[in-house]
Amino acid sequence: MKKFKFIFLCFICLLLVGCGSNETKEIGSLETFQNVCINNGLTYTDMLSEYQAQKADYITGAIRCTLDDLTIEMVIYDTEENAGKAQKQHISSFMTLKGTAATAHNEKGKNYKLFNMISNNYYMVSNRIENTLIFTKAPLANKDKVDAIMTAMNY
Repeated sequence: MKKFKFIFLCFICLLLVGCGSNETKEIGSLETFQNVCINNGLTYTDMLSEYQAQKADYITGAIRCTLDDLTIEMVIYDTEENAGKAQKQHISSFMTLKGTAATAHNEKGKNYKLFNMISNNYYMVSNRIENTLIFTKAPLANKDKVDAIMTAMNY
């Protein structure tokens, strides 16, 4: 009887957690990202020509915002698949820096995937909605500023 209750409880938990959400998010524009960065005291640089010089023809737009030791970037890819590949590379890179006391958060919806991690005094974020990606590896002291930008962008 105890075994049956345990299995039943596990089944209920699995149903509640699920494999992902059906929630969708609206993609943000580079113009909105630029304005959000300016409103948070960052300066911006259009990075598209730099990506084009690297023969990254799968990137259709990019803006990098900076303030002191904080750099945060938004990139628009030609396809959702290419954005997903880039995000996998970010997450893989972040995981190589993962320390023993690291905390990470993953969230996945119908058209988005969010990942953030705090480790070794860094706040690492890679948030994708469809073919857009916002990412940073910032000193932990900048966490509130990064979160404010992500919240304003709804990422």
